[in-house]
Amino acid sequence: KFNLYSHKEFSDKNWQYYLNCICKETNPIRQQVYLMTLLFELSDAFPLIKEQNASDQTNNVLMITHYIERHLTESLSVEGICDRFFISETQLTRQFKKVLGTTASEYILSKRLLRAYNLINEGVKPTVAYLQCGFKDYSSFYRAYKKKFGRSPKNCSADAAILERIEFP
Repeated sequence: KFNLYSHKEFSDKNWQYYLNCICKETNPIRQQVYLMTLLFELSDAFPLIKEQNASDQTNNVLMITHYIERHLTESLSVEGICDRFFISETQLTRQFKKVLGTTASEYILSKRLLRAYNLINEGVKPTVAYLQCGFKDYSSFYRAYKKKFGRSPKNCSADAAILERIEFP
């Protein structure tokens, strides 16, 4: 959608020059340089579509949240997600805010904390649960958990009232 263009629509013929250079060049590094230049030419040739429609944004966020769910125990970063889904951090933040009302990093943290809460209530020790939820160190897990639930992981029991008071995306 909005990405099919004819060669006739280009205002200049620079793209032909770079395409010929790529085909003639034998040095792979120079081929990559010509390819990158060609891609810049192509991206500059047409205005980018600034606003996707709401269903496209929702689909993007859904795909990303499914990815986050599947990789929650791994090292997740907003930058890594942006690289994987070919989206800028600004656009990712904008879409998450519009669709879920939160940022991607807040979403990841909330999902990890909710998972830890459930594991601890199933009998897993907090010193084990934090590792199973993708946290790198116990101190940051402890602070985030206490901030979210109002009590330490060791003193947390299954209390439905806690979950009702806390908003999760």
